[in-house]
Amino acid sequence: MNTRTYRKLLVPAVAGVMTLSLSAGAALADESKSASEQWTESIEQIQAYGADQKNEAVDASRSAAEAIDARLQQMENWVARNWDKLSEEAREDKRETISDLRRQRNDLAEWFGAMKHSSAESWEEVKGGFVNAYNTLGEKFDNVMNEFKSDDSTQ
Repeated sequence: MNTRTYRKLLVPAVAGVMTLSLSAGAALADESKSASEQWTESIEQIQAYGADQKNEAVDASRSAAEAIDARLQQMENWVARNWDKLSEEAREDKRETISDLRRQRNDLAEWFGAMKHSSAESWEEVKGGFVNAYNTLGEKFDNVMNEFKSDDSTQ
């Protein structure tokens, strides 16, 4: 299995686990699985679209970005709920982590904007930039997920 295929399978799975670790209840677990599946489908669709399908790719990109935003919001909610239980060091770490994720999300937004305005000649480069930014953000989520999961189980 190549790295790209591995990432396509791992990122949504990790995102789903992160969602489960940051939220309570079986209903939300079912919802997060659906969001993870949609996230995976969106990025796979984006990779498959050609320049002549730019509008569809933009729609799929928007869906992927919205899924990321939902996970960031869940992380922020977790920090807010557990703020009083966290040490000053843990608080600072969580703030920095979320801030870093937000910066990477902003990078993704820049590529999204470029996708919306790209020409047919620049399509593959811009689409690749979006996918790379998505994968970079996914890697960060991979690294952060275990931290939040661990903290959630100790609260």
